[in-house]
Amino acid sequence: MKKILIIQFFIWCTCITYGQDKPSDITLYSDVVEVVLLQPTGKTADSLPEMRVLPDTSELYRKTMLTIKNSFVNEFLDLYFIVQVYLKNNNKSDIIEPAYLALTENQGGFAKFGFSLLEEGNTTLMPKTPYVDITVGQATGPPNKLMSFTQLYPHEMGHVFFHLLSPEDSVSNNTKNVNMHFFSLITDYSTAFNEGFAEHIENVSRTYEKNEDIKAGVLADLDKIENSSVQSINGFERDFTYPFRMGYYKASMLNRYQKYEDYKRHRYAFNGAIRYKNKTLNTSKIEDQLTFRNSGVGLDTTQKRNLVQLHSTEGAISSFFTHLTTSELQNHYLDSAFYVPFYNGSDTTVLKSPRDVFTPFQNQFIKYFFVLHNYVVFNNSSKSQLADFIDGYIQSFPTEASSVRKIFKRSLGTEYSNEIPPPIWLLIKNHTHRLVVFDPFDAISVPLYTFDLNAAEVEDLQTIKGITPEAAEKIVKYRTVPG
Repeated sequence: MKKILIIQFFIWCTCITYGQDKPSDITLYSDVVEVVLLQPTGKTADSLPEMRVLPDTSELYRKTMLTIKNSFVNEFLDLYFIVQVYLKNNNKSDIIEPAYLALTENQGGFAKFGFSLLEEGNTTLMPKTPYVDITVGQATGPPNKLMSFTQLYPHEMGHVFFHLLSPEDSVSNNTKNVNMHFFSLITDYSTAFNEGFAEHIENVSRTYEKNEDIKAGVLADLDKIENSSVQSINGFERDFTYPFRMGYYKASMLNRYQKYEDYKRHRYAFNGAIRYKNKTLNTSKIEDQLTFRNSGVGLDTTQKRNLVQLHSTEGAISSFFTHLTTSELQNHYLDSAFYVPFYNGSDTTVLKSPRDVFTPFQNQFIKYFFVLHNYVVFNNSSKSQLADFIDGYIQSFPTEASSVRKIFKRSLGTEYSNEIPPPIWLLIKNHTHRLVVFDPFDAISVPLYTFDLNAAEVEDLQTIKGITPEAAEKIVKYRTVPG
């Protein structure tokens, strides 16, 4: 049974500063709750993992809280309480809970819901309470590494925000896509939005990190990965191109790919390179073509993704949000009445000047929370989640519409349009497909393949028996014909 420690914590009632002056001494929530550590009993209660309280004197507690208190995480968590205040004021929640962090031994990096708490012989079921699962190694490791706890935890909290704010009938993803999602991989509208929104928070964490040691270490890691990846990427391509090679770079894919993935999440989002299609190879085996393309180890800068592909790629959505969050729009405050549902105090007269209560960064996320809660559902969108968000944002904040459109074009290289077709999913039977991009040897595969016809490329179409490369090219080209 996995040993799990759960830290229950409230961050002290201070406003976020992010390199700017503290707005005021007004608190965003009233009570300060002490840190509480929990450990699993090895049992379950009503199918929920059972936890018991531990004293707050362990070394694990000290190390984890030291990282939290001395990093962007400490500031970011104020947003979680703003979300809860908003839901409580809208009668969608009865209480404001602490943020729960589960420290596990064998897995980590997940946003979850539901556990049971054992205290003094009594068990309290908390089936809807969110928490983030992080491994002990991640929580206590060096915080100044790319995708360390200081970026991973905010990412997972981004998922928590979306799930809490999105309507109740939209908390699960019924995707038809068979691929495990990655930054530059085309999946589907729902998965791409959920993951892209969370991934952009990694970039936000690095941008607004005030701990110079953490920030310098992360940036150094980005440069190191960029420099070391050149040989691996070239070797990986040659392994596919020349059949008599030993396949060393294919075999080493598992060990090196995640670092390159983390690198792309930052650089490709900020520089807008995600707008370009992944590089392809013309090999004899279609599945090898799909594996190489989906890995996204190279870009074809002569070919831009179409709108459907952009809306279906988490990296594109991350790039849009990265530019939106770091834009000057965070300094654009709305009428004070807009902020009342997000405020926890009884004296709303202080909101006559919202910038004295909420920092610019909080201000921008408050706008996101409003739009996510009122316009974006996890499933059942008539367009795409990204289109729902942008349309909802423009409708809610019309004075920012022009800026949002400019940011979309600047980050993704094309004009924004919500005129995108609904997905047309094809299921190809008897085609063995690799589920993950770092698996060129069929270690984990399924006997079928699926894709959205409106996002498909030549490689996808050739999985259909009888479709030649020439025919696939004609289909893709015909799709671009106006009307």
